Amino acid sequence: MRQIRDINKINNAIKLFEQGKYKEVFEIAQKLIVSNKNNIDVLSLLIESARGLSDVENEEKYLLKAIKISDNPILYHALAVLYYKIADFSNSKIYYQKALELDSNYIDCYLYLSLIYTMEYNFKKAENLILKAIQLTENTEKVYECYHYLAQLYVKNEQFEKAYEIYKVLVELKRYDANLLFNFSLLCLKLRKYLDGFNLYRTRYQKGKKDILSLADSIKVLDKDIDIANKKILLVGEQGYGDSIHFIRYVPMLLEKNAKVFATVNNLVLELFQKNYPEVEFVNSAITKFDYQLPLSDAAYFFSTQYDTIPFQNNYLNVNKKDSLLIEKKDFRNSRKRRVGIIWRSNAHFSTNSDAKFKDKYRERWNVDLKFFIKYFNQADVELYSLQVSVTEKERKLLQENNIPSLGDDFVSFYDNALVIDNLDVLIAINTASALLSGAMGKKTIIFLPDSSDWRWGIEDSTSNWYKSVTLVRQKDREGWESLIKRTLIFNDLTKL
Repeated sequence: MRQIRDINKINNAIKLFEQGKYKEVFEIAQKLIVSNKNNIDVLSLLIESARGLSDVENEEKYLLKAIKISDNPILYHALAVLYYKIADFSNSKIYYQKALELDSNYIDCYLYLSLIYTMEYNFKKAENLILKAIQLTENTEKVYECYHYLAQLYVKNEQFEKAYEIYKVLVELKRYDANLLFNFSLLCLKLRKYLDGFNLYRTRYQKGKKDILSLADSIKVLDKDIDIANKKILLVGEQGYGDSIHFIRYVPMLLEKNAKVFATVNNLVLELFQKNYPEVEFVNSAITKFDYQLPLSDAAYFFSTQYDTIPFQNNYLNVNKKDSLLIEKKDFRNSRKRRVGIIWRSNAHFSTNSDAKFKDKYRERWNVDLKFFIKYFNQADVELYSLQVSVTEKERKLLQENNIPSLGDDFVSFYDNALVIDNLDVLIAINTASALLSGAMGKKTIIFLPDSSDWRWGIEDSTSNWYKSVTLVRQKDREGWESLIKRTLIFNDLTKL
């Protein structure tokens, strides 16, 4: 009788799981496991409900128990995926390999394992794994996904033309999805094939795209060759702060076409944009009736932007000079030294979601240790000012010991940020929204780039048509940041910048 009751409870838990009631499922399965220690169905309920609750500790616990009972490659694969998510790549590799020992045709294990070797810069090992997957999936639909992985690998290995050829063939064969097209768009943009790139870039908000962006379903998306004179256009700031700052430059071009421009953007950039574009009405929602919506990053597509026709390459964002003078009196020292602002870390470092550890690990290559900024830039004729937001206790102590004001502490919005930038002679930063803001204001800006950088900076150039006042300094051969700083002659005398 108890066995029948337990079966009924398991079936009931399965129904609850299908309804997304993971907490209830987990509680039922926890009671069941007491008298069903080796029941793989109950363990599966515990594993799946823990995953639904983002309970990494219990998901790992019950996966390890399940593996002892059932030598199943699917369980090893699930455990490998879990370790990958929390950036425990060493264990992730072990369990992907164990899954392959049990099932040498487990295609996803080859593909996901290749991602780890790619992050470790073992490109040859990663390529061999993907080629094995391609061999095993020949003449099946899965092979096209494998080729997508190969194209992404070639991008990471900076074999851009090889990647481009794979993407081009996949598109010609119509073997693609929104994610493939989006990745292809980023490659086209990096190669400065802007007409194709910005066209494909629109797939970021199409159905089938992972992490799809939300646009108003009731408003048509503006396309090319549409007369927008006297039309109500809603600009949608649908991406990060940096992209909003980057693409807001197109507003005057829309106004020149006699469009009635409205915009909805994040509050952190709202004041900055309002002061620079008073002709635009900024709204909080799409309640007003509009003729079209234009995702902000699509403006480059709408105006058929090519690398040689990028508009407003500097000074398209500015601040009120009276506001700037008040900040100068409040925050800056009265001396003749060069004022150099510094930003060494992405603020996204403080992510708190379930993938935080993975994201932090990924961003380590973007961030520079503050001690290097102090060691090489804290010169006799230079005054350093920190624009870093969310300074750690260790960083704050270093700043205080070296008499460097931490101005980022007072930033409430990007307008506050802009007021400080306006009073600098130079900003030295990693690739952040603040660095783009500095370029948009025409301020002398030096941006440190890792070996694999954002599409807008191209491949090798030290300058960019997007921002005339920006100098790009790139890592070479995966060198460390200190090596990059030391070999860059431009930093020998900051007083001449």
